[in-house]
Amino acid sequence: MINRPTMILWDYENVPLRHADWQYFYWGLAEYLKKRREEILAAYLFYGTGRLTKEDQTQLDKLETFQFVEVPKRGKNAVDNVLQKFAKDIVKDHPEIGQLILIAGDSDYLHMFNSLQSKDIRCALISQKRSLSRQMRKFVYYHSTVEEIARLPTEWWTSVDHIRDPYSHLFKEFGWKR
Repeated sequence: MINRPTMILWDYENVPLRHADWQYFYWGLAEYLKKRREEILAAYLFYGTGRLTKEDQTQLDKLETFQFVEVPKRGKNAVDNVLQKFAKDIVKDHPEIGQLILIAGDSDYLHMFNSLQSKDIRCALISQKRSLSRQMRKFVYYHSTVEEIARLPTEWWTSVDHIRDPYSHLFKEFGWKR
């Protein structure tokens, strides 16, 4: 359990609810928010104008924890740039933040992760399998995918290593090679 507050930032254009198992991902996210509510300082969902459907917003409104930030600018990395500036500002105003959970996956956030980690803020990443940047994964202490969370919507945040490789402990224990 983390003693310092958590900030959650979601690049909705990078990880929308339009995948096949969105209901289970949504359930997993809702479970996390419910169980860790007291640890969460802020949760924001960033989206470009016209990119959040009414149906998606209706579902996401039920999470209650998230505040929506519409980015009126269009173009490459418009949402990314606003999200990163926002993260910088909120960390400046709330130096007690100890963890960032970023729901995204592309490598556009590498600089932000480096900056936050230099301030002793742990960075976690939730991405879609297809949009995962291998570079990003190297910079986080924790990573999960939408697909993994959808497979185990309750307690996913404590079990992700076992989802990824349920037999990894045997390889370590017996000194096996892959």
